[in-house]
Amino acid sequence: MALNRGPIDPDVLYDQNIHQLETVWDDRNTPEINCRRREAVVQRTIPLHRNILPLLRASRFYGLARLGFIQLDWHLITALLERWRPETHTFHMPVGECIITLQDVEVLVGLPADNEPVIGQMHDDWLHVCQELLVVIPPPEQIRGQRLSLTWLGAEFHELANDVDEETITRYARAYILQLMGGSIFADKSTRYVHIIQLCKASKQGVREIAEPLILLQIWAWERFPIVAPQLLHVNANQLHGRAYGSRWRDQFCVARSATHVVSQYRYMFDLLQPSQIVWEPYKTVIDSLPHFCTNGHDIWRTISPLICFYIAVPRDCNTKPLLHNIDLRTADWSDRVAHLVMRWHNRRRFTATGPPIELFDMNVTQEYIHWYKNISKLYITQPGAAMSHLRSNNIRL
Repeated sequence: MALNRGPIDPDVLYDQNIHQLETVWDDRNTPEINCRRREAVVQRTIPLHRNILPLLRASRFYGLARLGFIQLDWHLITALLERWRPETHTFHMPVGECIITLQDVEVLVGLPADNEPVIGQMHDDWLHVCQELLVVIPPPEQIRGQRLSLTWLGAEFHELANDVDEETITRYARAYILQLMGGSIFADKSTRYVHIIQLCKASKQGVREIAEPLILLQIWAWERFPIVAPQLLHVNANQLHGRAYGSRWRDQFCVARSATHVVSQYRYMFDLLQPSQIVWEPYKTVIDSLPHFCTNGHDIWRTISPLICFYIAVPRDCNTKPLLHNIDLRTADWSDRVAHLVMRWHNRRRFTATGPPIELFDMNVTQEYIHWYKNISKLYITQPGAAMSHLRSNNIRL
């Protein structure tokens, strides 16, 4: 019997012919994606000096700075990217769509959810910007357009003395934050530059590198899908010492019960994923014990608003338009194109989802959605996973 690959209705997943999973279905040996990052280098080049901690708290980078280094599982990241759909900006699992929420961002890494959108300003003279903020001008060869060399930055701000003035501490803190952003949030594929001023591109066929905030993606998956998570040996929620909740994964692992670093196994496990294998409320028992910076934006976690990061703007509607993926920093009027979305974000509290709590797996609520979703999505990545899922469904019906 031929397996139905889907989608039955092709109107939503309009980029299917260039998506990664088209290759994976026919070739299970498709290699993992090369994950670029620089957090370990940041730890070595610019130490986290105690004098800059107040400034990191004030700028809301404290949680990310104290997260520390957590080893990336390239195979897990690859399996997740293969389920990312640029058309809907969600991960398509067999049981429905999943996404990293504003709550996940704030709780796991401590970055503020309730703040101004990250859009910045377009400057022509970035050397002047460096002089103004860092009080030092990088050599011309250390800056490329809007990108500053992280190697130069680390060498220039390698060590902070204990007896310096406030201005020097501020400069050092800015350099540390730039290193932090260049190593994780706005990582460059070269891992050598940071933008002074993405999942969708990485999901396309032929793309073998990605440089996004991947550690957030990984620990989100560990929290939501325990079947792919290693077992923690030491750290628990009571040992975080004022850090973001994601720092509990900075621990030694036991992997005897989980197939880590095996992309084919991750693909198969996601193909067979059941609703009961997802943790829908992973922070319910610990939320009251977390630092304030992990819950400060709780009242807008359910906002129905666009999410904006420079030229990347995800509308509140489920289906994103192809035009949005044609905009980047090279688009001259990108700031004008997202202006109306910025205005809607400023009104985010007016558009918060409200209503009585929904019981999980309440078919009266989810049946219509599941019917629509199964028609528009590709539920399975691998042929063995699709075959086993169909066999299991037939046995249940019998």
